[in-house]
Amino acid sequence: MHVRNLCLYGWFLCLLPACIVDDKKIAMESLIVQVPLDSAIITKLQTSLKPVIENIIQQELAAYTLDKDVPPFFFKKRQAITIYYLNDFDVEGRVDLYTHIDALVKNSSPKAASLTSNLAFFGEDAMGERALTDLVVMIDDPNKELFALNAAMKSSMHKLNEDYKKTHKNSLYDIAKSERFAYKPHLSLGHLRANYIKALIPDKDLAEQTLVRIKQRILDSVTAELQKLFLTESNVLSMHGINVYDLKTRDYIKRADFAYKFHE
Repeated sequence: MHVRNLCLYGWFLCLLPACIVDDKKIAMESLIVQVPLDSAIITKLQTSLKPVIENIIQQELAAYTLDKDVPPFFFKKRQAITIYYLNDFDVEGRVDLYTHIDALVKNSSPKAASLTSNLAFFGEDAMGERALTDLVVMIDDPNKELFALNAAMKSSMHKLNEDYKKTHKNSLYDIAKSERFAYKPHLSLGHLRANYIKALIPDKDLAEQTLVRIKQRILDSVTAELQKLFLTESNVLSMHGINVYDLKTRDYIKRADFAYKFHE
């Protein structure tokens, strides 16, 4: 069996040990291609609901000792819609990736996408006590602009991967893992440590019941607040460009602005 095939992969593993292919060490990373945005609704929602959700957690877990350094739920500061995943990406391919991002951004300008009040928790199969389950809000994409952006990114990366293999003798990234889920435009609002909550409660049935109740109370609170904010704030999203986010450094390593300016 090829030595590289012995590497163990994880869906959101930030940086994998180097593998060996033809006596060449390959450093791999996990990247996310995202469209950053700025929504007053999300900002106001987080401000108003932070104490509400903290109170829900306190009420539901009052009988258990919580680690003050491990919040069971927290909102995300960064607002962005993920367009594509790049799992087990060969770091030597960054320049090629950036060139494709620059080309893609010149022909892209999503303008009609908007927030909905359709919410869900995503990532129940995450491993580890501190694993994060995402609270996501679905995005309405009436003109299929985000779907088109995803399709263009997928097509571009598939071609780049084939060209890369001819030169480097290895894949640029793991396509199967990167496209594990069908694309659905969504925005991650925050994270719930579901496994941590279940680990606090010795009785498994009670733990599951408590977690279900916490999730539902959070969903109800966020849904109500979104619907309230939709009455006074525009739910149309202002998108700025295409960025590449590095899961290890927790920062953007590439920023490219759309040629179209949203407010023009």
